[in-house]
Amino acid sequence: MSQAIQFRKGMAVKRYHTVNLVIDETVGHHSCNVAHLVILICESMRIEPSVNLLKTALMHDVAEQWTGDIPATAKWESEEFAGALESMENYMALKNELVIPTITEYEYAILKQADMLDLVLKMQEEIGMGNFDCIGVMNRGFEAIMKNNPCSFVKEILNVTE
Repeated sequence: MSQAIQFRKGMAVKRYHTVNLVIDETVGHHSCNVAHLVILICESMRIEPSVNLLKTALMHDVAEQWTGDIPATAKWESEEFAGALESMENYMALKNELVIPTITEYEYAILKQADMLDLVLKMQEEIGMGNFDCIGVMNRGFEAIMKNNPCSFVKEILNVTE
């Protein structure tokens, strides 16, 4: 199957299947938002995002077409589970000739900030529409961001004062 088809299948995966949402979200919605946040974070740092970073932002969850969207909390609870899941996703991507670019550790840190920031922003939107079931998810995302030395742009978006 071509990379284009694999990419489209990966983008169709539903996110947040363990939480009732007012407006559903797919990996495609999320990935587009993450890529945009990567651009904004990089601009705030006065750097240009690399092509590989932007490609990775767009593709970072595409392997979920084989594993589903596993809640971050499950991965955070068990390093062994997280490692096995990552191995499975890498195996399936390789088996299906889906190439996800390599990025630097610094770029990975930017990607993770954008990824978690998108989660928090999505949960804020849901809460704003009266979906208070999302408060716990938002709080856990916020805590994850704050544990990983967020850049000033991310702190500004989250209204965090130093």
